[in-house]
Amino acid sequence: MRVILVIFCMLCVSFESFAKVYDCFTFFNELELLKMRLEELNDHVDYFVLVEGVETHRGEPKPLYFQESRHLFEKYLPKIIHIIVNEKLLCNQNDPVKGFWDREHFQRECIARGLKNCEHLDIILISDLDEIPCIEMLEKVKKQLNFTKSKNFNSLRKYKKRKHKPEELARSTHNTLAFHMPWFIYQLNRKHNWDNGNEWVGTVATLYGNFKKKGAQFFREYRWHFPRMAKAGWHFTYMGGKDRIRQKLSSIVEGRDNVFSISDEEIETWIQEQVVVPIDDTFPKYVIENRDYLKSMGFIAECTP
Repeated sequence: MRVILVIFCMLCVSFESFAKVYDCFTFFNELELLKMRLEELNDHVDYFVLVEGVETHRGEPKPLYFQESRHLFEKYLPKIIHIIVNEKLLCNQNDPVKGFWDREHFQRECIARGLKNCEHLDIILISDLDEIPCIEMLEKVKKQLNFTKSKNFNSLRKYKKRKHKPEELARSTHNTLAFHMPWFIYQLNRKHNWDNGNEWVGTVATLYGNFKKKGAQFFREYRWHFPRMAKAGWHFTYMGGKDRIRQKLSSIVEGRDNVFSISDEEIETWIQEQVVVPIDDTFPKYVIENRDYLKSMGFIAECTP
């Protein structure tokens, strides 16, 4: 019995070291958040799959911000799989909002282009850039997915949105966990009291066997229905100041038209409505270690007693 137990433990350790972790996300222009994410996760993942397109979700042309700034990230380049989405989607002009969503979904599905060398049991993280997993929870997720027994990928149902309820689709997809995370908006320590204080569900972790059958958008769309890990990261959104807020609103599906007519005073009202909390040990290590620099850049608000 002791010999069997030793062999089992050896196999578990061998498997855990064999499975790779791919951190996959779409990217717009948030170079500061990219630096934070890479620094936070670099020692805990094997590859980063960074997807950026030549047009915004609203169909406007955009620069390839990461491509132009690669020199700033030399430390991480050996791990970065950079996917450029050159396709320009022609969307139905009678329903432009649907076209915006189609474009966003298509760009996210292009994550698959960076996963061609994956094995079935590799762990895939699917996020937006500004949804940063906590490394302690990521390590727990890696172990939980590695030791899960139900890996029967052939039994997974196909992604047919019209035939199954979201909770049924989620239950049919084993080896998948969602990361519950507090939401910070406009500055790193301005906590957004969204949905009566409920936390955001951002990153989803699954195995490549699942991903290959269902694609990135499935896990994004149904992330609220998977089992959740509490306090598992941070959602930092609309960072970088008023002009960057306008730029994001002009680019994303949920944005608005004529955003550059929004006054600084109106945006300042939005900012001041959020609660400022102190930077403490619940924040990413990068934020704690670089708080003075981030404060000088306007990314951290003064916290008065």
